[in-house]
Amino acid sequence: EIHQDPNRGMRRMTDLAQHFAEKNFHDSVFLKIQAALLKKDSRYYQMIRNIINQVDENAIRCFGMNLGYNSWTWGITTLQEIWKKTGKEPDWYCELYYDGSGDSENDQGNLKKLESVIDQKKKEGVYCYFLYPGDSFEHCPNLVFLLSHFPDCAFFWFFRENHLTEPQIKVLKRHTNCMY
Repeated sequence: EIHQDPNRGMRRMTDLAQHFAEKNFHDSVFLKIQAALLKKDSRYYQMIRNIINQVDENAIRCFGMNLGYNSWTWGITTLQEIWKKTGKEPDWYCELYYDGSGDSENDQGNLKKLESVIDQKKKEGVYCYFLYPGDSFEHCPNLVFLLSHFPDCAFFWFFRENHLTEPQIKVLKRHTNCMY
């Protein structure tokens, strides 16, 4: 259905995700998504059409499972236990910053720290990560290791650069658990 009518398909997917997600935990997330999709001229519809028409179906499926099931369904059960114990709603995602200084010893240390953070956060039910790699993709090849090492996680990779080169896109395309 999403190929015939991407707008309607996305609204239905959001409704289904909300239906199967744990009650109350992601209501604010789904309400924001639904509100954005109520506007017929929402900029998100163009983004959705671009994803459907230009992204490999396997990548959409993998990323969708990692975000929708591993993060918002499976991981939520652990996060809800934390919420019940502490009374504080935990984040369903984690922001990761990598300075990409180019100093290989420092970069390896930062990479190990990020790997350790992800290992710990997964135990807490977090399967979604926002990666902020610093100033340039040129300093980021080590971060690709995280994509390979954690195939059950969803990574949103935010670049400061406006455009990625074809070789950079080729590297990232191999990892269906990453949206960039």
